[in-house]
Amino acid sequence: MLFQLKHPYVSVSNGPAVSYGGNQMCSENKTERTVGCGAIAALDLFLYLCRYHADPRQRGQNAMFPSVWPLDRQQYLSLLHEYRKKYFPLIPGHGINGVSLAIGINAFFLKYRLPFFAFWGVPYARLWSSVQELLEQDIPVIFSIGPNFPLFWQHHQLRFYVQRSDGAYIPGPQTHAHYVTITGMDDQWIRIASWGRKYYINREEYLAYVKKYSIHLVSNILYIRKKGHGVS
Repeated sequence: MLFQLKHPYVSVSNGPAVSYGGNQMCSENKTERTVGCGAIAALDLFLYLCRYHADPRQRGQNAMFPSVWPLDRQQYLSLLHEYRKKYFPLIPGHGINGVSLAIGINAFFLKYRLPFFAFWGVPYARLWSSVQELLEQDIPVIFSIGPNFPLFWQHHQLRFYVQRSDGAYIPGPQTHAHYVTITGMDDQWIRIASWGRKYYINREEYLAYVKKYSIHLVSNILYIRKKGHGVS
């Protein structure tokens, strides 16, 4: 069974090309290009929630409340730079950890009066059910392919896949120490946004990567609950 967001995902125009989510590689800022994946995932989360879940009375001319997709590339990058400095101080060469990401996101929720609260990490017995819960609530899921641990200098990576028009999945790029955003999931595959493109992760391959090369603490999700509701 497929679980997915209820609305079109964030898209950004760059001339005739339209991305699937933001792409850190478009930034002119070296730190954002190299370790800005967490800030990109957070900005896309903000844009989606502001468009579809904010109080309509808050709308108006604020750029965080877009009325249409795709956003203009320069508009998107200006927002990235502004909100990265305010909420997500990136450490060159390292980026941002999950706990700091949650703190910045909660500060944003408070400022813009969005009725959500975020925290980093869920027990692994509840990983996929938590992703399902968030998608059913129409909340994009920030998801981490953690670094190698404890041998963090190694470069074991997780494979992404691309879905062909006939439905087959073919191997794509590999990565580690990287945040992506989940927009859909079935029993075998996770659909993600990364580097402005739509990719897929095999669920069993992800669990095998974490078990062999990483740890649950850094390979996990950002869980978001609506205020007034407990974690189910």
